[in-house]
Amino acid sequence: MNKTEKLIWQAKMLIKTNWINAKILLEEGKQDFPEEREIYIMLGDLYAQHDLHKEAIKNYQKALELEPNDDYLRFKFGNSLLVLDEYRLALDQYNLCEEKFPELTYNKAYAYYKMGKISISIQLMEEIVNDPLATEMPLIFMTELHFMKQEYEKAISYIDKAEKRFGVQGNFLYLKGLAYFHLENYLKAFINFQKAEKLAFSANHFCLNYGIVAHKIGKDNKAEKMLLKFIEDNPENGQGYAELINFYIDMSEIKKAEKIAKKAKKNSDFSLTLSLAYNKLHLYTNNQF
Repeated sequence: MNKTEKLIWQAKMLIKTNWINAKILLEEGKQDFPEEREIYIMLGDLYAQHDLHKEAIKNYQKALELEPNDDYLRFKFGNSLLVLDEYRLALDQYNLCEEKFPELTYNKAYAYYKMGKISISIQLMEEIVNDPLATEMPLIFMTELHFMKQEYEKAISYIDKAEKRFGVQGNFLYLKGLAYFHLENYLKAFINFQKAEKLAFSANHFCLNYGIVAHKIGKDNKAEKMLLKFIEDNPENGQGYAELINFYIDMSEIKKAEKIAKKAKKNSDFSLTLSLAYNKLHLYTNNQF
């Protein structure tokens, strides 16, 4: 075993127990063996694993100077740029890769999505979503892309594929319910939200959307419960108060609406939705909120 091999072996052992010491050893190794590409790659990987992506990039760049035709290294270089929100620069690295593989395509699609180029992102994802997948993430991403284009039927078709491949999950049911919500099929939306609830699913706006849908189909006890839970969990979110005020007005429970309006005034920031709810309540009570 020569000196560089010994250094790399020692670093690999140290990484398992003390990454700082491994980093110090490798940084020193760069001084002694400036042409040893493996040292730069190991350092780049080590920095990337600890979210020090600017340092990772410096080492990946040096490794690529020593061997420019390494697609997997370019992919890792691009990934660090992606984490730093350098989407165009990340794409520059991805597009230099001659070998194509699903992870590369997914990350390119994500970069285009972050740049607002949704159609290009969808085109890229279509290359991989019909292949065998290790996780549901590409299908979920494709669903979200179609949501952005308001193509809710297509979104549902990808959720169906995800369920077929990976089984029923709370996030699948929630997304499907949300798509039906946008399609104004409130009964199907409610059924999917209800199933998601039984799987103990939780997400930031789940209770809010569940409550709105429940009210739409006349499940008013459920609607009240979900909307109250949403403002309990999100006391600064004006939309929850607005929906609950409107709900109580619809139910002719003006005193309860007033109580929520006062709570909103105390806890929530101003929003147009909340202001409209205040104005609506004012017509019933002549009280200014």
